Amino acid sequence: MLSVFVLCSCATGRNGELTWSSPQACIASYTTGGAILGATAGVLIALATGGGAKNTATKAGIGAAAGGAMAFAYAWGHCFAAFTKVKSAEDLPYSTVRKEIDYQPRQGTLTKIKELSVDPVAIAPGDKPSLNASYYVMTPEEKEVEITETIILKIFDPYKKKFVELGKSQEKVVVQPGKRKATSEIPIPPNAEEAKFFIAFRVDMDGKYDQKEVPLTITNDGAILAKAKDDLDRKGARVARVEAEHATPKPVELASAVGSKNLSSENVQQVEITAKVANLRVNPDASSKLVAKANRGEKFALQTTITVGGKKWCQVKLEDGASAWVSASLCKITE
Repeated sequence: MLSVFVLCSCATGRNGELTWSSPQACIASYTTGGAILGATAGVLIALATGGGAKNTATKAGIGAAAGGAMAFAYAWGHCFAAFTKVKSAEDLPYSTVRKEIDYQPRQGTLTKIKELSVDPVAIAPGDKPSLNASYYVMTPEEKEVEITETIILKIFDPYKKKFVELGKSQEKVVVQPGKRKATSEIPIPPNAEEAKFFIAFRVDMDGKYDQKEVPLTITNDGAILAKAKDDLDRKGARVARVEAEHATPKPVELASAVGSKNLSSENVQQVEITAKVANLRVNPDASSKLVAKANRGEKFALQTTITVGGKKWCQVKLEDGASAWVSASLCKITE
């Protein structure tokens, strides 16, 4: 029997549950146990295969690293709700949104996430990226409704060969129908392991919901962090430019109108299929459910990439707005 004792900065709340002084204190209690259990598994494997002392120590070290890395992901999920909160506020009133999206009462209740981003998309341990979302909630009658806003932390588990939900933070609020903006700081613990996560945002209302997700990379790689910061700066500049153009309307000349077609695709990378036929799958795994097939020369918007078991995969956006994964060996990334 293995017993694990962990010193932690915690206290017992009124409901009997533990509360933590910081994300790293909460996570450390789980990752320590994961590393110890991983090391124990490594020792058992080495002994079962007849390894000597050196082999046993090596397997224990590998087991500890792997156990600690995955334990961090699941531990962060356990601690996620305690330190991540979503806040939202009205952005546009019901009457304005009704005209903007041509909403008709016969459509019933409507929930639609318009935009979602985590800024920046790559972050170092100890920093705080921000989640930013905008969404519509519309009802046939302009009256208050209860909605649930949820932030979900996900990761691809190579053992289960699928994306798994690690944890979530929910807020129930009563709001007026219309367009809303939601924000949240996501504190990354200083003891965070390098990995690629996905942050999903979901809005529920009256049995209907909409959900979108975006990648978040935790890394110490200076080049990746610098690129993420540059991309965020360019994004801010584009937003400022658009807001300025809306503030001071100008006559649009034909040349500028034509040129403006490509503004939305600025710096957007594409994935071009290079194999005769490529399988598009639900998860980045060759045994995952098939979504569709794509022929050589077909192009899709690139959403993100991930490496699983030494193999690189690209997440692409399909025509219907859904996402799918294609092996990087079957395609190439272009500007």
